Amino acid sequence: MVILNNTLSLPLGLLLMFVFGEVEYIYNTPLLKMPMFWLVITSSGFLGLAISFTSMWFLHQTSATTYSLVGSLNKIPLSMAGIYLFKVPTSMQNFLSIIFGLLAGVFFAIAKL
Repeated sequence: MVILNNTLSLPLGLLLMFVFGEVEYIYNTPLLKMPMFWLVITSSGFLGLAISFTSMWFLHQTSATTYSLVGSLNKIPLSMAGIYLFKVPTSMQNFLSIIFGLLAGVFFAIAKL
C-alpha cells in the first residue's frame, strides 16, 4: 500500500520539482555532501517501513475495528504530550476539545461497526 501511494504521487512530485526549480536547489545544497544527513534519511526510511509493517501486523493480530479505534484515539495522548512538552497554557477550552476528540473517536469507531 505504501509503495502504491508513493508510486502514484511520484509523477506529480517530479512535475512540481521541475516547475518550481527545486532540481537546481537539490544539486547545490550542501546537505547532500554530509554523511550524517544520509544516515538520518536512511534511518527515517527504514523506520517508516517498520511502522508500516508494524501496522499491518497489528491489523493481522486484531480486528479492523480495534485498529480503527486505536487510530482514532491516538491523537489524544499526542495532544496531551504536546501540551506538556511545549508548555501550552491550558484552559477549559483546551480540555474540552481533547474530551470532544476522545468522544468523537469512540463514536466514529462505534459507527464503523
